[in-house]
Amino acid sequence: MFHSFLHWRQKITFSAYQGYRLFCLLQNNPSVLSLRFLSTTSNPDSFTVSYLINKCGLSPESALSVSKVVNFETPDKPDSVVAVFKSHGLSEPQITSLIRKRPQVLLSDVNHTLLPKIEFFKSREVSSRDLAKMLANNPNILARSLEKHIIPFFDCLGNLLKSDEAAIKAITTYPRIMTYDLNNYIFPNIEVLRNFGVPESNIVKILNSMCGMFLKSPVEFKDTVEKVKEMGLNPTMMTFAVAVFILNFMTKSMWDRKFDVYKNCGLVGLRKRL
Repeated sequence: MFHSFLHWRQKITFSAYQGYRLFCLLQNNPSVLSLRFLSTTSNPDSFTVSYLINKCGLSPESALSVSKVVNFETPDKPDSVVAVFKSHGLSEPQITSLIRKRPQVLLSDVNHTLLPKIEFFKSREVSSRDLAKMLANNPNILARSLEKHIIPFFDCLGNLLKSDEAAIKAITTYPRIMTYDLNNYIFPNIEVLRNFGVPESNIVKILNSMCGMFLKSPVEFKDTVEKVKEMGLNPTMMTFAVAVFILNFMTKSMWDRKFDVYKNCGLVGLRKRL
C-alpha cells in the first residue's frame, strides 16, 4: 500500500517537473509554439516553410505567409539565388529583409535575369555596400527589365545629374525612385518646375538631395508647386524647392500652422524675403 502511494507521488512530481520545463521552453522560445502551430496547420508539403525559416532567417509566421506567394520542392534554385546575394556583399539580415519584401526573387533565373542586373550596377561602379543597401531596401528593382527599364533609367538619370556618380548617390539614397517611370513621373514634374521658373541648377540639386519629391503624379505635384508660389516664395531660390519638398508630405492646413509660428515669432516679412 505504502509502495503504491510512493510510486503515485513520484509520477505526479515527475509530470509537474515536465510541465515546468515545457513552460520555461515556451516562455524563452515563443517560436517553438509557432513551429508546432505550423506543423499542424500548414500544407503537408512544408519544405518551402522550413527552407524560409532555416535558410532565409524568416520567422515561422513570415515563412507561412511567404509560402502562399512562392513554393518550391527542391532547394536548388533558391540556394543559387541566396548564394548570389551573399557573394555580392549582402548580409544575412539584408537577405532576410529582401526575401520578406519580394519572395518571388527566390524563383529567379540566376544566369539570365538576376546576375545580369547585379553585374550592370557593378559595371557602373556601384559599390558592394551601396548595392546591398539598395537591394535590401527596395528589391522591386529586380523585378524591372534590365534592357527596357534599368539601363535607360540609369542613363537618363546620369545625364540629368551630369554624372554616373550623382545617379548612384540618388538611387542608393532613395532606391524607390528606380521603380518609377521617368516619362510618367520625373520628366513631367521637372517640366513643372521649369515652367514655374526654377533654375536648371536648382533642379539638379533637388534631384541630388530630394529626388523623392518627384514621385507624385504630375497633377498633384503641380498643385503643390502652385500652393508654394501662392505663398510668395521666390522660384529662383532653393527655399522654394525646399518648401515644395516639405509640402509634399503635409496637408495645407499643417503648413499654414507651421507658417503661423514664424509670423508669431515676428518674422512677418518672411514671404517677401524668401
